[in-house]
Amino acid sequence: MKKSNAFAQIGAMKGIVKITDIIDIILKIDNFKSDTISKLTKAKPYEGENLVSLSDIYVDLDYQRKLKIQTILTRLLDYGGFDKSVAGHIDLAVRPDKRKFVWDGFHRTIKAGIAGLSEIQASFFEHDRNMSDDECKKAEAKKFKVRNADSTKMQPDEIFKASVVFRDPIALQQLEVLKKCKIDVAGTNDDTDAYSLGGFGVFNKHWNSVGERFLLEASNIIRSAYSSKTISVYLLFGFALLLEKNDSELNDSTVSVFTIGEKFKKMILDAKGNEIPQKTFSTNVLKHQTIPSVSRNLLRMGLEKVYNDNGKEVEKLIKSFGIDDEELFEDE
Repeated sequence: MKKSNAFAQIGAMKGIVKITDIIDIILKIDNFKSDTISKLTKAKPYEGENLVSLSDIYVDLDYQRKLKIQTILTRLLDYGGFDKSVAGHIDLAVRPDKRKFVWDGFHRTIKAGIAGLSEIQASFFEHDRNMSDDECKKAEAKKFKVRNADSTKMQPDEIFKASVVFRDPIALQQLEVLKKCKIDVAGTNDDTDAYSLGGFGVFNKHWNSVGERFLLEASNIIRSAYSSKTISVYLLFGFALLLEKNDSELNDSTVSVFTIGEKFKKMILDAKGNEIPQKTFSTNVLKHQTIPSVSRNLLRMGLEKVYNDNGKEVEKLIKSFGIDDEELFEDE
């Protein structure tokens, strides 16, 4: 099996998966034994109490981090194998049906399997026998989020994914907004038409700084213009801010969202008809004022032409963003 196919097969996995199913796919990669396993020091089996067979362990991918297989392989090679003294034990949650779920130590468990171990040392937490599978999942997700967000450099989208599973109120509100905008973060939106968001940390900080309607309109415009199924968080919020100010009572020359969207579709095409990168709109910005700078750039890079008032309304809009247009001009 080609490495790319193996990675894609594992990446497509969702929900509850047996650890050994993942390991088996990795071990089937072409030349894996000669290219990887042969370069690893043979791991000595664990000894003592609290040992559990890898074949008895499950992982719930609904709240776990995305498995970065190449990173795992690289680290194993860098260290020459699997070091039990460093890995320590993993943490398992035992659900009422007796299935054991690794809620902390997922990556270590995969490393152990690749290194040839059939057992690993674990600590056990047993759910209340009256809890449903969904309740167990929420409890595990919360434990996972609390431990990893506090002790490691867990990415914002990974924290969000876990927070959605254990039904954190704010995360659920954010997910509702993202779904309306047809935007996905870490696989939390099942909509096949959703665009992947780049930069959830920014979204988390600013998600309620502009009206939801304007985020929705901004997303619609950007997705209609760009064919690649990704969306820049700065372009999203910069556009939403522009649309909100355009719609403000203080604006004397409101332009329709349709007109703005149609102009934007033409703006993003270069001389050869190719789409310019979304990051183009966030390359020339004021420090600590990226979002209003993007709003300004959208105007100066073409949208100002939809305002037919000799530039007066555009100047007024830029002032409403709270930035000095001249400062940006100095860097151009």
